[in-house]
Amino acid sequence: MNPAPSASGESPSPEGRPGNVAERVAGAAIVIASFQALAKVAGFLVKWIVSLFGRGRVADAYFTAENALGKAFQFTEDVMQPAFLPIFLKESQEAGETAAWRFARQVLGATALLATGFALAVILRPEIIVETFAKGFSPEKKALTASIVRMMFPALLFLSVSSITYVLLNGYKRFGIPAASDAVSRFSFVLLAAAGFCALGPRPHVLAAVTVLAALLRLGVQVWGLRDKREPLFCASEQSDRPSPWGPFLVLALPLFASFAVALLRDMTENRLAAAADEGTYATLRYTKSLWQFPVTFLPNALSIAMFPFLCEMYARGDRKNLEAVVRGALRYVLLFFLPATVFSLALREPLIAAVYGRGVWTAFDVSETARAFGLCAWGLPFFALEIVVLQTFYAMRTTWIPVAAGIAASGLQIALSIWGADASPFDVLGILALAYPATRALKNVVLLGILSHRIGRAGGKPDLGFYPRVALLTVLAGAAAIAGAALADRILPGVLGLPGPISCGHGSRGEIFRFARVASGFLAWAGAFVVLAHFLRIPEWREALAFARTRLGRILGRSPDAASPG
Repeated sequence: MNPAPSASGESPSPEGRPGNVAERVAGAAIVIASFQALAKVAGFLVKWIVSLFGRGRVADAYFTAENALGKAFQFTEDVMQPAFLPIFLKESQEAGETAAWRFARQVLGATALLATGFALAVILRPEIIVETFAKGFSPEKKALTASIVRMMFPALLFLSVSSITYVLLNGYKRFGIPAASDAVSRFSFVLLAAAGFCALGPRPHVLAAVTVLAALLRLGVQVWGLRDKREPLFCASEQSDRPSPWGPFLVLALPLFASFAVALLRDMTENRLAAAADEGTYATLRYTKSLWQFPVTFLPNALSIAMFPFLCEMYARGDRKNLEAVVRGALRYVLLFFLPATVFSLALREPLIAAVYGRGVWTAFDVSETARAFGLCAWGLPFFALEIVVLQTFYAMRTTWIPVAAGIAASGLQIALSIWGADASPFDVLGILALAYPATRALKNVVLLGILSHRIGRAGGKPDLGFYPRVALLTVLAGAAAIAGAALADRILPGVLGLPGPISCGHGSRGEIFRFARVASGFLAWAGAFVVLAHFLRIPEWREALAFARTRLGRILGRSPDAASPG
């Protein structure tokens, strides 16, 4: 069905526009990944600022408050967003943009009301958060956590509303603006935190206040991106006889809410076990997760954001063939890049941790423990990456109960493993908690991949079974190259820099140079081996990526696509 005309003359639907769907998704993913890479760089700077507090009392208190805010914000990210966009696009296609925006205004209002009410409750009674997320803290640490929570939680209103404006912009294929808003928010956090530390000293309350300002800037950038939608956004429209979209919305949202509640219970269990363990356990898990989550930004997260509105529209139009082809292609690209990236992360886990965190009050033991936790988490990277694409596909198909059931089962298993493991091995709670998360997520995603493969069928005939052994060979050889590159740096650089040997922390600027050069040496060896092997093994996805890059570059330089490609 063709979308009804709108007052603005624009519809979120891409029908009638030229261009191949896969190419458009890839182009959007590049834009999103570029901005999210900048946001992640800023995020590392944020973690570097927090790492000035080490792994002790202040870091535990700050990360508890930050985690609580993140979980509250995650309600709109995990429940409202996936349920909202398919219904918004369906309304736009079937009833027109005016009807879709009437629904959008209602969702924005409900989101703002819920966020404001919860934020006020937390500000008035921060001990609710402290007892929920950090029951094992000492009284002094609880008091510090409560004061940080009280200052930080006004940001919830801005973050929650911005999650809906974020997905609205994606629905109009304006992918760059919401992705840029994340980068603006993170870099503004870094600049404001640096200014605050210079003026007031390194205090966690400075970071709490800066969090609120950065969230406001994130929302401001997105509202600016919707400036041409002021009329449908702020002006009431006439009611219609069409059935309310809230029914289909709630059908999608309620299972997601159940999954969110169980996941929250899972995280609360992990937080309590970490808070009751050795000091620094909580902060170590946060440092670890922030690092392994970094590569997920570059492909699967950006790819899933770019895919989601297209998948929603393809499913609404009944375009099953294109939907199948886009999803299968995305999954293969994720495997091509993330299997080698996982081996790289595992092989260089201690050099990576040392380069990112090994300064200030950090000791060799701190680096070793964080690297151990990172290694226990990082093997699950391919499953974390695949999950993002798989979940978005289910949501676009307006099927939430299948991933919800799998998620609830995985969360329940993780809770059981964490409690049992912490009780059976109380001296290694960190290792138990670090391992339980990827193990249960891996099991969940194996099940979901099997179900999704059955539901979407095959696009384009039989799968190319030669893809998997070639990627496996590439993964092993590129990992070996990374180890060799780092080992070469360990052998040569200490003597050049006048160091006693390979060091994981301290030794001033010479130590910093060594730690970063060791990771750079391993990365360059890994990347070089990846490129050579991908070309030599003739992996189709790699060749397609190069052809796409040449075409895009040719367009940027003003050349025709034919001129931009060889032969």
